[in-house]
Amino acid sequence: MAMTPEQSAAFYQEQAESYPASIAAAKERRDFCLLTQNQGLFVKCALTSGIMRWRHGLGGPRPMFGLAVEGSTGFLADAAAVDPSKAAWKHFPFELVDYLRLLLGEPIDGGFVAGCLGDSLPEKHEFENLHLADRFLDMAVLLKLVTGRPWPRWGELLGLRAAKRRTALVAETFGA
Repeated sequence: MAMTPEQSAAFYQEQAESYPASIAAAKERRDFCLLTQNQGLFVKCALTSGIMRWRHGLGGPRPMFGLAVEGSTGFLADAAAVDPSKAAWKHFPFELVDYLRLLLGEPIDGGFVAGCLGDSLPEKHEFENLHLADRFLDMAVLLKLVTGRPWPRWGELLGLRAAKRRTALVAETFGA
């Protein structure tokens, strides 16, 4: 039997609330992969619970969105301390947390977003195989929302994504 919306929202909230212990254990073990995986699942569970609560009239999403943001503060520094050789942002969807910050009216570090985007695009085959194009598109839109300026490689990014329907809407909405 399927869960009711109330049960589903509560389930995802319980999951989100259980992840901080797993995150702490991964940090203690200095396990970068487990740390980034648990942090990502924590954010997704908190986001899912918040959206379900809002969508089904069970309350606003703000508490769960706030939990995701608060629980992710300092994560990139923590991940770098576990394994400084890896770029944690490539393994964790920080842009999702930044969108939540934006919805909550909290400040976002546009310089960090720009630094992650850098000056070059990954190879086209990387976009096709790793879903990296979606993340770059999300980061480029976030940069435009935060700074008011488009990413210098915006047109090239849209060209690489031309086959995707979502890209046309993004280009029309956030065009350079």
